[in-house]
Amino acid sequence: MGDADALNVGRGPLLARAVQLGVAGVLLAAAALKAAELLAGGGAHAATLGIDGRTVGTAAVALELLLAGWLASHWRPAAARTVAAAAFGMFLVVALRRALAGEADCGCFGAVRVNPWVTALIDLAILVALIGVGLARRGCAAARVPRGVAAATLMAALASAGVAVWALERARPVAVEIAAVAEAAGSIDEQADPYAGERFVSLVPAGWVDQPLPLLRHLRRGPHGPQGEAPAMTLARGGWVMLYSPLCSTCTNLLPDLDRLTRAGHDVALISLDAPDARLEAVMPPDTALHSLYLDPARNWFAGTPVLFRIADGRVVEVVEKDEVDATVRKWVRALRP
Repeated sequence: MGDADALNVGRGPLLARAVQLGVAGVLLAAAALKAAELLAGGGAHAATLGIDGRTVGTAAVALELLLAGWLASHWRPAAARTVAAAAFGMFLVVALRRALAGEADCGCFGAVRVNPWVTALIDLAILVALIGVGLARRGCAAARVPRGVAAATLMAALASAGVAVWALERARPVAVEIAAVAEAAGSIDEQADPYAGERFVSLVPAGWVDQPLPLLRHLRRGPHGPQGEAPAMTLARGGWVMLYSPLCSTCTNLLPDLDRLTRAGHDVALISLDAPDARLEAVMPPDTALHSLYLDPARNWFAGTPVLFRIADGRVVEVVEKDEVDATVRKWVRALRP
């Protein structure tokens, strides 16, 4: 065998491995971007065979991680390329269907929007590469990869898929609530702001029941609670919110009890009519666990405080008016006692 033939034989396994690693990289990127969007409350696929969209998305992440690991491990490479070719053939069909339907995004890369025609070209190129490498390698010996390396790569893929499923399912309740709040916020943005152009705003929480929270666009992050978290994220967890003023003695007297409830695992958030200042800090319990928000200081807000309201699925589902708030909170506190 001449030097040229020997060189070609050497190139074959390297080319096959390079293609497999490249395809594995694409699958890893797609899985990571899908997982990031699912954790942020979006990214749910269309329901399939009666299975909800979020479960479909989680399964897609796990399968992409497993297939990427298999390709990277180079264990039984011909079988791995065959399965990958079948997968990208299905991806191509889905991308073409979405492209022909005029959709703007293929939904393949999470929050990164990619035109379905572009995705179809990527899928086609990968499919051709996998088939081409398989045909070129037919009858040739597979490249040798140390068994320990292959086993470690496969175990890492299995562990990554397991961790991804665990993390996404653990985040499901909050993510679903975040999606609901985001949808509610979107519906508010599509409507006229009920407080647009008003410098002095009188709030009537009793009228909020069964409605998205109209204050959502006017909320700001306060000094207490998870810093860097958007107000919508705080409210996405659902639970109770107290609208209050630091000048209201009934309100400030309730803060230690609300802090105790929060430390006991109840979700309680505060919305102040006033921006944070020395008065607000003076009435807050030391090292409070409460999540504090406040209303846009560009307006003057008025309400009969305190008012409690409960949020679920992005909507106000219950309101406790001023005269009943104290008794309601005391009842909750009594329930905590053994």
